[in-house]
Amino acid sequence: MKKIVLSLAGILVLSFLFIYSCSLTDLRTDLLKEGHFDESKGRTLLDSAWQAYGGLAWDSLSVYSFLLHDHFYGFAGRRGNPYPGDSIWMECAYLPYTFTGRAVFTEGPWRGRVWGLQAWQAYRMDSEGGRPKQVEDEDISFWLPTYQYFFELPLRLRHASLVSYAGQDTLWGQWHEQVFVSWGRAEPQRDIDQYLVWINPQTHRIDRVDYTIRDVYPFLKGSLFYKDFQQVGPYLIPTYMPVLSNLQKGLLHEIFISDFRPDSPVKEELLPLEGHLPQRDSK
Repeated sequence: MKKIVLSLAGILVLSFLFIYSCSLTDLRTDLLKEGHFDESKGRTLLDSAWQAYGGLAWDSLSVYSFLLHDHFYGFAGRRGNPYPGDSIWMECAYLPYTFTGRAVFTEGPWRGRVWGLQAWQAYRMDSEGGRPKQVEDEDISFWLPTYQYFFELPLRLRHASLVSYAGQDTLWGQWHEQVFVSWGRAEPQRDIDQYLVWINPQTHRIDRVDYTIRDVYPFLKGSLFYKDFQQVGPYLIPTYMPVLSNLQKGLLHEIFISDFRPDSPVKEELLPLEGHLPQRDSK
């Protein structure tokens, strides 16, 4: 009987995913759907956020690192979690504006294991300083650049090809300016993501970003919040990033950042593979 119930539950989940996978989530606000585009105002707002996060200092930075703790919740969180437990701790290091980085697991059953991504080529090491093994690993290729992209998002979205002011809405009892970001065209595209950025007009900080995840399921929508900021020299660092999803109520997972270190480690430590030269990306 238990197997029958589990099978029926699996069929229901697959049916749900099939039905919704046929539709594309659209993050355009009513203002944009009515055809009111204002690229200049949108880019001005993104530039103000870039400056608030220390944009000029980031543009001259070659490498950085931080400690990351990620904890997953609920059924959808467990399904998306690639790690052996609900929580993971790692030391992450990245080359800014690229998709090149490394994560060293610092606690738990994977302690000492290394994930790496160099110009989109994934690799693993049994221990830090070990010999890299190039692999085709969807978890590495998704999670390493995802952590990097959302950490750098206030700096990177200003380079998108399509930007528009999208109106105002309230968050935490305050009015926020909204900016829509995508590439190519504003209408939903099956292989191109959309972003809706919420900028606090008083602080110029990005407090929230709504986003699609087209390469997982076209109907997926998430919301990430930037909270508990710390100033580290010229760099403004969000140390708490809770994530919501339209897959379940409540938190999907929450990310904690600590011990941000600019210019550490040595850049060459993140480039163990020959023939894979990282380029600064326009996304």
